[in-house]
Amino acid sequence: MLSLTTDKPEEGDFLAFEDSTGATAGYIGQAQTYDDKILNKMFATLDEGCKLFPNRLDLAFGKVHIYLELGKGEEAIKTIQQVLEQDKTNHRQWIWLEDKPTPAPAPDFIKDCCQSYFYQLNEFADEKVITELGEELYNYAPTYIPFRTNMAALSFNKGDLKRATELFEAIHKDAPDDLVVTYNLAYSYEKQGKTKEAILLYEQLAKSNNEQYKEIGKKAVKELKDK
Repeated sequence: MLSLTTDKPEEGDFLAFEDSTGATAGYIGQAQTYDDKILNKMFATLDEGCKLFPNRLDLAFGKVHIYLELGKGEEAIKTIQQVLEQDKTNHRQWIWLEDKPTPAPAPDFIKDCCQSYFYQLNEFADEKVITELGEELYNYAPTYIPFRTNMAALSFNKGDLKRATELFEAIHKDAPDDLVVTYNLAYSYEKQGKTKEAILLYEQLAKSNNEQYKEIGKKAVKELKDK
């Protein structure tokens, strides 16, 4: 939809136009808008579909996707919680669009999607909402490395470096070859001033076959040794 505003938009492609004095008078361009009536009808249809077909994962995740697009974190989490509860009831026997199987085995597919939703919520939701989802996912699959990492990262972001490091150490013990896990623990050590331990892990990254982490490791080792 074409939008005209006097305030400079933070997102989207807008052109500035000037008044007779040469000063910027406003901005015009395409802005994403939503019709409340259409949205309400859409959610009503999805809600009815979820009631009639509770094992249709595409309907539930469709709601989550829309809520995230609208920036409604709490509503998205509530829907995710409903999926995880239904997962216990239906013993992970989910179906997708047109009664087909989920795009990947349901347990893995649900975890991958939920982790993606967690990342998306981190972009706009407040700490309370993000923490709630992190705990919900961890309780759902406490051995899944990404969900464990979420909990460690939440502790780190709250400033509880001791707890974060303990969690990262436990994760690294179970997944010593995971470069993301290795980096997280190295960075946690670095922030705590445990330079020797951090360097050992950064050196592992520097010797890896992943070019991105190899460069990160080399740079970190040099910086820490130069201090």
